[in-house]
Amino acid sequence: MCGRYVLYLSPSALCSRLAASGLALPPPAADVYRPRYNVAPGQTAAVITGGGDGLQLSAMKWGVTFPSSYSSSTSSTSAAAAVSPQHTKINTRADSLAATRYWSRLKPHRCVVPSNGFYEWLPATKQPHHVRPATTAGPPVFLFAGLYDPAARTYTVITTESAEKLRFLHERMPVVLEPAQVACWLDPAARWDVLQKMLVPWEGAVDVYPVSREVGKVGNDSSTFIEPVSERKDGIRAGLERQRLAAATSAARKRKADDDEAPSSSSPPPPVKTAKKETTEDTTVQPPPPPPSTPMKTQKIIKSATSNAANRKSPKKKSPKKIKKPVSDGNRKITGFFK
Repeated sequence: MCGRYVLYLSPSALCSRLAASGLALPPPAADVYRPRYNVAPGQTAAVITGGGDGLQLSAMKWGVTFPSSYSSSTSSTSAAAAVSPQHTKINTRADSLAATRYWSRLKPHRCVVPSNGFYEWLPATKQPHHVRPATTAGPPVFLFAGLYDPAARTYTVITTESAEKLRFLHERMPVVLEPAQVACWLDPAARWDVLQKMLVPWEGAVDVYPVSREVGKVGNDSSTFIEPVSERKDGIRAGLERQRLAAATSAARKRKADDDEAPSSSSPPPPVKTAKKETTEDTTVQPPPPPPSTPMKTQKIIKSATSNAANRKSPKKKSPKKIKKPVSDGNRKITGFFK
């Protein structure tokens, strides 16, 4: 699919670039179309058509409108078509051109849509990416195959399956023609079975990189839209994009560094560095003197006299012996006289 694309070359610059590829166009008017960095559906852009007068560069509106009654399973009349809902097709599948009667009417009206690249959104994150041909010979230029409605002055871009290198973005891409194929594609007498073989994925080299989300809004237009997010120098949103990407990269690097530097549980602790004592007599480093010894407290508990007295069983005090007083003869018991 192709929902946005770029054509920033002016009409004269575009003709000069195509002439270098072997496509000669007559000098166009300076205002034949407006260069844009964000061509959106419904806007006017440049198309190349062919005919008896050779190649012509003109401007048409992007999006062919036709009644929905035109289909392979419906035989519509002009009256039914007049009251049918209208549908706008900015893209046309290459494999559906033979199935819809309306395309059969437009297939003789073929055109080429010049572009400096197109945008596609990554499905998982909705991050827009810019796709452009990888070239160093002048500005990059795609030549999309298209059909146009001569009465309404509208056009549509034909799409096909994506090339392998672009499948991570979308399953479909515009049909890209080589400069040598343009004359055949625009030839009114060319047979369709020959043209159908051109509607295949383009396997040329491309540059693909994320760009600012500002391109998603119709009406926005800036030359910074085709700059990689990491290289943009202006704009608050672009700065936030750079900060987000830098923070994610920094966090990933920190996690990796922490994993690499984490010591194992069996590794010995690092040695403790001791300060060297400077001496004038000897260069040998002497170990620091041991700290002054302090009397070790014995485990024997020395108890005070009072506590010993309190805890020790006190001996029983012996009562003093009674000294028997001598009994005088006069006090002797009377029994003594009978001995």
